[in-house]
Amino acid sequence: MASFYRRYKKYIANTSWLFSDKIISLGIGFIVTVIVTRYLGPERFGMLSYAISLTALFASASHMGLGGLVVREIVKNKEERSVILGTSLALKMIGALLGYALLMLYAYKSEGWLTENFYLILLVSTTMLVLPFSGIITFWFESQVQGKYISVAQLSGALSGAALKVLFVVLGASRRDFWMMSQNGVSIHYCPSPVV
Repeated sequence: MASFYRRYKKYIANTSWLFSDKIISLGIGFIVTVIVTRYLGPERFGMLSYAISLTALFASASHMGLGGLVVREIVKNKEERSVILGTSLALKMIGALLGYALLMLYAYKSEGWLTENFYLILLVSTTMLVLPFSGIITFWFESQVQGKYISVAQLSGALSGAALKVLFVVLGASRRDFWMMSQNGVSIHYCPSPVV
């Protein structure tokens, strides 16, 4: 058993960091969501959740299932890593732009032009344009089996976003302030989620 641990110590530690990050982020997100939901009320929180959910749905166009493939190719071809990362960034950016355009078309058709919901979707969905960059950085760290850095960055983002949201509740911030915060919070977390 000791030889197994020594042989796979690096991978066990990497997995532990990534697993811990997810558990802590979910716990923080749940608590903050309860606080924000009580503050905003059902109607306002529902509008915000709707915009975040639509963004998450259309942001899937930028993922393109490249995660495992890119990491595997970087590990196999270390000398080609800049080409691999550049190509995957270009593909993810094209997917993000396409997803963003389709989301704006959907928002225009379903919500109407220049309505409050349209502006909310417009604001929250701008995070889609940042996602390809953070995804590429994550691919590189995963290929180097350095999940610690990914976890620390994501936990820092989750904690700072949660602290800012709670501060907004304490200060009695407006609905617009929360919409702005949700846009920045999603950017920090690297992937849209319905947790506010």
